[in-house]
Amino acid sequence: MIQRLKHIWNRTLTHRSEVTCIYICQLIFGLLIGCIFYCAVNNNLGQSMALELLASGFDRTVIMDMINGENEVFSTLISWTIILIPLYLFISTLLQGGLLFNINRGEVGFKSQIINGAKYILPFFGVALFSFTLIVFFTIVVGLPFKAIVGDPLTTFSSEKPFVLLLIALTAGFSVWLIMVWGFSISTRYNYINGSSFWSSVKSGFTFVKNHLFELLSVGYLLLGVHILIAFIYYLIMGDRGAPSWIIVIFGILVQQLFSFTRIFIRGFGYIAVDQVEDEFIDL
Repeated sequence: MIQRLKHIWNRTLTHRSEVTCIYICQLIFGLLIGCIFYCAVNNNLGQSMALELLASGFDRTVIMDMINGENEVFSTLISWTIILIPLYLFISTLLQGGLLFNINRGEVGFKSQIINGAKYILPFFGVALFSFTLIVFFTIVVGLPFKAIVGDPLTTFSSEKPFVLLLIALTAGFSVWLIMVWGFSISTRYNYINGSSFWSSVKSGFTFVKNHLFELLSVGYLLLGVHILIAFIYYLIMGDRGAPSWIIVIFGILVQQLFSFTRIFIRGFGYIAVDQVEDEFIDL
């Protein structure tokens, strides 16, 4: 088992150029969003007396007054959001699709990633929308009855224990569904890369989840556990101590970017693990 996981990790390292490409694009996109937000807020609120009131402590009334009185800020941000969200989806679909192609076909390099990602961007975007629809479907089918059963927890239950147990069960069920949709999405794209039609790939994706549910859940919860561990380590390093100096600020930024880069590597690890589950390489 350890040797097989090590083999997957070694395969992941061979795709470090593609992972780096994804990280750089995400970093540029994040800086762009940050600059737009800063300029919009600074131009309209930078000289506001309300900021001085907030400096002395959080005040919900001041926040609401700022929201209701500075519509220009939100109209600017909404305008940019309409532009940036489709752009982000386009770039994300292209880069992730290219990484999946390289993994499946054994190719390496960001040039191959971009070229082949562009070839499959429309069908892969369709797979992403279909996967998102499955998540919304589960949320509606399970969430609405849950809301109807629970109602107002303070009046429905005599103690908080039944509500907490139901909430845990719902969270567990939702996590299982998310992992299933995640595996379905990856498997569907792999099948499309290998020459299947769109709907044939979708059918094969469902078959993959059905036949390899245990392996898929094992990989999914392993990656989820690693993400939680990373978040915990990040909190231990940074905590809530604030930023008393520029050295701490720079250190915090570097640590944050290191963890962001690591998370992309873990995502690639998951893609390769699913690829090898399809090949029945992992026998958990």
